[in-house]
Amino acid sequence: MSRNKLRRFEENARMPHVVQPDFVQLSGMESFYLKDHWQEFFPAGGGPVTLELGCGAGEYTLAMARLFPDRRFIGIDKKGARLWRGARISLEEKLGNVAFLRLQGHLIDRVFGPRDQVHEIWLPFPDPQPGLSRARKRLTHPAFLERYRKFCHPDAVLHLKTDNSDLMAFTLEVIKQQQLGLFEYYSDVHRQLPEDHLLRQVITKYEAQFLSAGRIIQYVQFSLFPQNH
Repeated sequence: MSRNKLRRFEENARMPHVVQPDFVQLSGMESFYLKDHWQEFFPAGGGPVTLELGCGAGEYTLAMARLFPDRRFIGIDKKGARLWRGARISLEEKLGNVAFLRLQGHLIDRVFGPRDQVHEIWLPFPDPQPGLSRARKRLTHPAFLERYRKFCHPDAVLHLKTDNSDLMAFTLEVIKQQQLGLFEYYSDVHRQLPEDHLLRQVITKYEAQFLSAGRIIQYVQFSLFPQNH
């Protein structure tokens, strides 16, 4: 392991707004100590919670936290060296409505509970998990949606931004089959939306690479619960 990564891990451990559960904490019979108590974690106090899954450096988490100080934002990534940058920036800017969580996606319902009332989930460029054999690993698969429903507000929405047409087609089919409300869909974000729109203002590292390669960016926003729930 490089010295740079070790330094970042050490800094993560010292930052009060970075949470890094270990395997023992998540595999035990008792609930994780912040489950159902995330509202109490933020120095800025409680408020509607937004999660960014696979946050990387937390570009969306930081941008939204600056725009919406009355809301609470949690960037989640399985790699501590990735989320370190966003965690450090939020600390330097004294953003009291931001937290970062090191966690694998399939464990998310062990960390959040129904009292946390998450209102939004953002999936900016998740791993498309190509091939039918890997479909269950897609973060918009029905099995993942069912996990999210355990801790989300009844009006919660999910945002997916991707360059992968297969993942978008898969997600749109899930929306249809589960009778979820489709609120917004753009087949070409950078052609259809104005430059000052959030979806164009926030460009992640991967999105910049995709755009340089001439790939088309798509976006969909939909309800997490069926319309007749």
